[in-house]
Amino acid sequence: MGKTFKSWIYTLAIMGVFLTLMSSCNKENNNGDLPVITTDLLEVLGTQLTMIGTLSSDGGFNMVSRGFCYDTKPDVTKNNNPIYISNGNGNYGQGQVTWIQCNMLPNTKYYVRAFAENENGVGYGEELSITTGDVFTIDFPVIDLEGNSYNTIKIGSQVWMVENLKTTVFNDGSAIPYEPVGDNWKKLDTPGYCWLDNTISNKEPYGALYNWKVVQTGRLAPAGWHVPTDADWNKLFIYLGGNDNWNWYAGAKMKEAGTAHWAGPNDGATNESGWTGLPGMFRHSWGDFPSQSGTNLPASIGYWWSATSLDISEANFISLGSGGSAVWISHFNQRMGCSVRCVRD
Repeated sequence: MGKTFKSWIYTLAIMGVFLTLMSSCNKENNNGDLPVITTDLLEVLGTQLTMIGTLSSDGGFNMVSRGFCYDTKPDVTKNNNPIYISNGNGNYGQGQVTWIQCNMLPNTKYYVRAFAENENGVGYGEELSITTGDVFTIDFPVIDLEGNSYNTIKIGSQVWMVENLKTTVFNDGSAIPYEPVGDNWKKLDTPGYCWLDNTISNKEPYGALYNWKVVQTGRLAPAGWHVPTDADWNKLFIYLGGNDNWNWYAGAKMKEAGTAHWAGPNDGATNESGWTGLPGMFRHSWGDFPSQSGTNLPASIGYWWSATSLDISEANFISLGSGGSAVWISHFNQRMGCSVRCVRD
């Protein structure tokens, strides 16, 4: 009798431990206690991935964090490259959040998923696999009417010249007026071009500097090409992982790396896009050249015209500098002399 009673008590104890463990496991995996989030892929553009994470339940506990995680190996968790995000109210409530990850490697398979964390634990969306593409591919060279040849590349859906324009004639064969004299330059209300520091040896590799009146004619680019508008520039910025008009990261991907042409430190420059931006400098609207420019010396900045005007006296341009990785659209007096880079129609 005593043995049977002891065995029965022992059996109950074992069952109790088992039930406790099962209860604990069920609670840990109970989706009602963890946040519920889905992972939705929108698109892959080169090395840029756009995702949507939709949180449908906070699990009944206060939210701690949410975001996305990714790795080149499956079964990713928030310990693998977490990207933390919040909604517009600065919290982690229900709703959709778009994520753009701009630093992935080209032609690489990744596993990605959304996550949401509350005080009870982490809930994950479905793990998706994606493969990034090329940042750029080599395209066919283009030759202008003077016989100048320009290498080109395809970046996303756009084809860009890899070099600044150096033509001294319009695409109808008529001459673009050359104006080396500063006092004359500052009075120009008609098309004009010059070389940096009035030194023709700067034609290579920096190209010519044109006032915006040359761009305004619509006859500067070779046939089948055009001077980029703000919309063209922004399409490039977005493909390289940034935003409209101002981008902290795309500039690094657009600049030639090193200090062969750029003054140091040329921060972050990788030329990952193949765009190969060089510091062609500029000419002031009053006719002078910046004091830090010099024949074939490393320089600190490059300006490229946009075909988009701001008003009757100013037009837009983009800028790259040696001191950082940003690129942005701003505006200048139309008498400024800037470089020109073309995009295919």
